Amino acid sequence: MPRLWEHPLAPFGLVFVCSAPVIALAPGPHERQLLLGGIEAYVAFMALISALYVTAGGIHISGNPRGTPAVNVTFLGIGAVAASLIGTTGASMLLIRPLLDANQERRIKTHIVIFFILIVSNSGGLLTPLATLHCISATSWACPFIFRSPFGRRG
Repeated sequence: MPRLWEHPLAPFGLVFVCSAPVIALAPGPHERQLLLGGIEAYVAFMALISALYVTAGGIHISGNPRGTPAVNVTFLGIGAVAASLIGTTGASMLLIRPLLDANQERRIKTHIVIFFILIVSNSGGLLTPLATLHCISATSWACPFIFRSPFGRRG
């Protein structure tokens, strides 16, 4: 049984097992259609995240920087600019490993990851029209957010 979770299709099986009863017991066809639309948006989002993870996993940034404050600020600055060019998700997945490797000798490093998330993953893409995580979820018709991007579907 412990080896079940090592299989690549295990997460999909879990999603199916948990969502099938909800879809089957939905009160009417309209609610069932809304649930299926949410699952469709979820699958599209997971495909995007998987593609970015595989792509960024194949890129190796070499070097041996030490985790000094100047190096960390440089990483954050490069990450913020990169997020505006390639999107927040791409920049985050590209630079998080080198940042963690540079700071592996530090005893306290939680704040570095928090600043990285705030600057690169959230604020870095403010100057880009690219569809990043928050734009993709905000323009998805299955997620009714208050703010809608001018690039999304209307209706």
